[in-house]
Amino acid sequence: NGLPENRELRIDLSAEAAVIFGLGNVALDVAMMLLSPIAFLEKTDISEHALEQLRHRKVKKVFLVGRRGPLEAAFTIKECKELIRIADCRPVLAKSDFAQFTDEGLAKLARPRKRLTKLLCDTACTTPAEPELQRRDQASKEWEMLFHRSPVEIVSNEAGSVSAVKLEKNRLVNGQAEATGEFETLECGLVFRSIGYRGSGLGVDSDAMLKFDARRGVIANLSGRTECPGVYCSGWIKHGPTGTIVDTLNDALETADTILHDLKASESSGKSKSSASRGLLERLSKEGIQVVTFPDWLRINSVEVERGRAVGKPREKVVDVAEMLAIARQER
Repeated sequence: NGLPENRELRIDLSAEAAVIFGLGNVALDVAMMLLSPIAFLEKTDISEHALEQLRHRKVKKVFLVGRRGPLEAAFTIKECKELIRIADCRPVLAKSDFAQFTDEGLAKLARPRKRLTKLLCDTACTTPAEPELQRRDQASKEWEMLFHRSPVEIVSNEAGSVSAVKLEKNRLVNGQAEATGEFETLECGLVFRSIGYRGSGLGVDSDAMLKFDARRGVIANLSGRTECPGVYCSGWIKHGPTGTIVDTLNDALETADTILHDLKASESSGKSKSSASRGLLERLSKEGIQVVTFPDWLRINSVEVERGRAVGKPREKVVDVAEMLAIARQER
């Protein structure tokens, strides 16, 4: 949604059942895109080309599959509440997945995990009040969360399209998923993977210089400062595939503070940053590479907001890079 290189991507949404592997916020976001009413999505900042495809979707059932249990789920309570409250859609959670939890056990959990687990327990095991019960009974769509399962095979039909996924049930051993040898199959026509990713290196020489840790998929760093002078990192390449958008933002701010600290230290030692900046800008200009400054970005942002206002949305994203650059050049 809004990624320029994917603006021509076409996805077959004609299947009635979809499977999403992963139990993080992005997995829940994908489910909400597949199940939310179009009238609701039309008022968000979703790109028009993505919305047009969703208008023709046939998805009625979404499975969210995780290899471990409820306590290991990586989504947050905000996203979970939004998923539970989707109009014309009911949640399905197996009571057996929550039988282990008692009030005493929940009380021992850290507050964020306790609140999330209680929400899941209540959704699975408690009969809601009449208005909510009626809403769920009348819903035409549903999502189901399946724990302790790992994908084994994606099954295709004679036409080469997805027809099912084969799963193996797991048990938890010291917090890790261990296969049981028991299998099940879910019929579906659409499969998504939302399990994060491991950072990859840049090459033998660069990895050695940056002290890239291939096992963890991260670059060795101290508050974003790598061991290679002038090179900094942020996000998952800095700390691995964990955290929410807020965590990623705070992480980026930490790296920015580190850069500013180093710039001040460089200036106090008599080194000038202006000559380096000029040299970089001159090189980019010589190679015909357009620099997008913060005022340039503000122009792009203003155009997106204005286009969105015209159709009742927060913004309509510009998804063509050439158009972005043209907007950025205006009024220079």
